Amino acid sequence: MPAPRATKFTYREHLDSGIQRAENGIYVRRLWFSKILCILIGNCCVSSVSAVVTLDPNWSEIYTGEKITLRCEIHRGDTEWEYEWRKSGSALSETESEIRITEAHSDHTGDYSCRGRMKQSQDHSTNWSDNVTLTVTSPVHPVTEGQPLILSCRLWTDANLTDVSFYKNGKVIQNGTSGQLSISAVSKSDEGVYKCEINEVLSRRAKVWMSSESWVSVKCEKLTLSCMTSIFVAAHFPKGYKGNILQTTWGQCL
Repeated sequence: MPAPRATKFTYREHLDSGIQRAENGIYVRRLWFSKILCILIGNCCVSSVSAVVTLDPNWSEIYTGEKITLRCEIHRGDTEWEYEWRKSGSALSETESEIRITEAHSDHTGDYSCRGRMKQSQDHSTNWSDNVTLTVTSPVHPVTEGQPLILSCRLWTDANLTDVSFYKNGKVIQNGTSGQLSISAVSKSDEGVYKCEINEVLSRRAKVWMSSESWVSVKCEKLTLSCMTSIFVAAHFPKGYKGNILQTTWGQCL
C-alpha cells in the first residue's frame, strides 16, 4: 500500500472512535498533544485545529461610534465549541464566537485573540489565535490657530445642568454648571482629545452621561476671516437605555 500523501482534504470528526476518513480515502486519527488537537496521517502531524480572529467590516482602524464585529473562526474542525477571548493579554468574559461592538470607543482599542474549547471535553482546546489589532480613534476636527472655539455639552432634554465636567486627554480641565468650554484663541497647546460628562439628578436619582471623544486638531495658519467654531459634544446613555435625547452639532471655520 503506498504511503499516504500530505494533500489538503476535508474530514468529519467522530468523537466516539477517534478515527476520521478523508474524502480522498486516507484514514486519519485525532491526537491530543499537550491538550491541543492534532490531525495525523500515519505518524505525521499534518495540521492542527486552529482559531483565527476576523473583523467585519475588515477594518483594523475605526472611528468612535462605529460598529464592528470580531469573530473567532475555528479552522479544520466541525466540533461544538465554547470560546475564550483575550484583549491585550487580559481575559474577557465573552464565551460566544462573536464580539459585537455597536458603538466603539477608545477602550475597545487593543490586541484581540481567541481559542476554542470543546464542549464535550473542557480540558481540550485549540491554540490561541494570532493577535488582531483593533484601533479606535476619534474623528479629527481641524481648527485654525488663533480662532475662537466653543465646546458645548448638552442633553436634548431641558434638564438643568448642575454638574458638567470637560476633559482633555483624560484630565478634567473645567467643572461646574456651565455646559460650555470657551477658548478665545486656540493654539497648538489646545490640540488634543476632548470629551464631557454630565451628572444629572432626577427624582433623587443620579445619572451620569459621558460623551464620546472628539479630537481637535489645530492648524498653524493665519487667516483674516473671523468666525466662531462651536463644537457640541453629545453625551452617551447608560447601557440599556432605549431613548434618544442627545445631539451632536459641529460648526466650521470656512
